[in-house]
Amino acid sequence: MSDRGTTEPPVGVADPAGRDQALVAEATRKSGLVWVTVPGGRPRPVWHIWHEGAAYVLTGGREQELPGMAAAATGGRPVSVTVASKDTGGRLVTWPAAVAAVAPGSADWAAVVPLLQAKRLNPPDGDEAPARWARESVLHRLAPAGELLESPDRLSTSSHAAEPADTPATTRVRVPFTLHRRPRRKRL
Repeated sequence: MSDRGTTEPPVGVADPAGRDQALVAEATRKSGLVWVTVPGGRPRPVWHIWHEGAAYVLTGGREQELPGMAAAATGGRPVSVTVASKDTGGRLVTWPAAVAAVAPGSADWAAVVPLLQAKRLNPPDGDEAPARWARESVLHRLAPAGELLESPDRLSTSSHAAEPADTPATTRVRVPFTLHRRPRRKRL
């Protein structure tokens, strides 16, 4: 036995916390889209970037909507982030995240916004996007906080099916009769 006084696991014993952190970082970095669930809300797909141990999500203005994120950031309520596998498309890992707003002009803002701008597809205002983001949008930092909710060896057995979102769309009706239209052939 050694008297090093460290909290490292003994040789030959896996470090589950380190393995979990590596899984979260690798899966989230490779994924272009994650599903964020705000407490009391439904899962929503959002584009993000992974930078220095956290996911950064831009919301509001002309960017993606994520209702409840401001309340989660100010109230200290964690959100859950679900990452899909690049290979199978199924849930790979779900992790709790502490939410914090990143102020425009801060060091985090300066480091992350160029990365976001490079990843943002087809911005309507091109190189002027960062100025618009500072005016209209909120940049949120989602840092892993706590034990994984789901991992490859502990996947949930529930279906995760949700009630469809409210929409003004209606059910399509039959096409009305039109003169001089050829009737469709019935397939045998």
